[in-house]
Amino acid sequence: MIIQGRNILIYIQNDSGEFVATACDKTCTLHIETEFLEITDPNGGTTRRRLPTITDWSITGSGLIDYNREISALFMQQKLIGQAQIQVKMFAQNGDGYAVYSGAGYFQSIDETGDVTAAGAYTYTIVADGDLDISSTIPQDSEEGKLLSVLMNEDNDLITDNNNDLIIV
Repeated sequence: MIIQGRNILIYIQNDSGEFVATACDKTCTLHIETEFLEITDPNGGTTRRRLPTITDWSITGSGLIDYNREISALFMQQKLIGQAQIQVKMFAQNGDGYAVYSGAGYFQSIDETGDVTAAGAYTYTIVADGDLDISSTIPQDSEEGKLLSVLMNEDNDLITDNNNDLIIV
């Protein structure tokens, strides 16, 4: 099943420890990459070989400016200026299953744009500070796999327990 873009949401942990959806997010992108060293064959071969070294990830997004929302451009700017580490989750719903990408990072940049003919908008980039954890309840085209449901409130905020783990019902 194809995942619709509206079913992919970014959640950032607020100062109370709750994960809250980013305000008025229009787009979001998860980027994962690996750097490689080029090596040669120790037996004298002439074929280029590659050795994976460092894996990195980042999240970018854009939205409409609404300072009244909890996780808004204003919240992000305060975290960036304060050089505060954040906890982030990217939540993708696929039918009855979910994929959750979570990790720690920092805001690298936040841009606000004011166009006289359109609503104010912002873009942001979160860079990794450590591993990206990936969990999924999406079945892999087989009868195996357990479908789970998670709790969300009326604002599409994920509800977590005291350990910031998703509450599965």
